[in-house]
Amino acid sequence: MATYEYQEYPKWVSTPDGRTLIVADADEEAREMATEAAPAPSANLLAPEVAPEPHTSEWDTLKQKGDAIGLKVDGRWSLARLRAEIERAGNPA
Repeated sequence: MATYEYQEYPKWVSTPDGRTLIVADADEEAREMATEAAPAPSANLLAPEVAPEPHTSEWDTLKQKGDAIGLKVDGRWSLARLRAEIERAGNPA
């Protein structure tokens, strides 16, 4: 019966700069691990969060109208969506 011989290479490695790759031997692994980590993106490069528009008195008025006709109003709806849902219910705003 043949005995199993463990082979370390080739193997997957994750480099400091975030890449994942297969290396063939210890020398290649050492070269890849010697690379410097990529700089983190600065805060100004990240997409800004879009804050929802605050509800206006018109939105509150339409919400009350929607509640009166039995429409389930979601607080995340925009003014245009609320108006469209009320119109779809057969009660133009």
